Amino acid sequence: MHAYPRPQLLRPDWFSLDGEWEFSLDSESVCRSPAEIAWNLRIQVPFAPETPASGVKNSGLFRACWYRREFEAPALKLHERLLLHFGAVDYRADVWVNGRFVIHHEGGYTPFTADISDFLVEGPQTVIVRAEDDPADLSKPRGKQDWQRNSIRIPSGTTAPPASGRPSGWSACPKPTFASSAGPPIWSAGKSVSRWHWQGRPVKTCGLA
Repeated sequence: MHAYPRPQLLRPDWFSLDGEWEFSLDSESVCRSPAEIAWNLRIQVPFAPETPASGVKNSGLFRACWYRREFEAPALKLHERLLLHFGAVDYRADVWVNGRFVIHHEGGYTPFTADISDFLVEGPQTVIVRAEDDPADLSKPRGKQDWQRNSIRIPSGTTAPPASGRPSGWSACPKPTFASSAGPPIWSAGKSVSRWHWQGRPVKTCGLA
C-alpha cells in the first residue's frame, strides 16, 4: 500500500501491513491453531494467492489459508490505543496477536477493527490471520468468482478465477480517551475534522478512517 487507503481522511499516525507475509495453504481447512501450521511459503499482501503478483500463483481450490508477519508497534502514551484494521478478509477471518486470539469476523466485503493494545509485548509483534473461504459453499456472496476447477463459463455469465483470503490491513493510534473493550466502530465526519466513535465515545484519530 503506497498511500493512505482513504486519502480524503488522511491522518499522520498510521502504518500499512501490506507487503510480504509468511503463508501456508490449508486445503481442507483442518487446522484451527497457529501451532499446527508449517510456514513454508511467502506471499505479497494484499494480492490473492491465485494471482501471479502474490508470488504464490496457486490456482487450485482450497478452503483456508494462513498468514503471519511481524511488525514494530509504536510507543503508546497514556490512554493511547493501537488498532488493527482490515479492509476485508474473504470470507471468515480469525486473528491472533502474539499467540493470543483477538477477533473473529465473517464477511468478505466488509472491514473490521480490533483494539490490540492489551495484546502487545516487548519487541516485535506477531499477527496471524486465518482466512477461510470454502469454494464449494455457494450460500455466501462471491461476486463473479468461479467455484469450479478449470472452468471458464457458467450459466449465469462470465466468471473470474477464484480469489481466496486477500487480507489487507493497517494500524492506527486513536487518542486520548478510549473505551478499552473492542466493539463495532462507527464513523462520522464533520466539515474539517473527522472523529472516531468507539463504543459510543468520541475519540481523536490518527491513522484509521
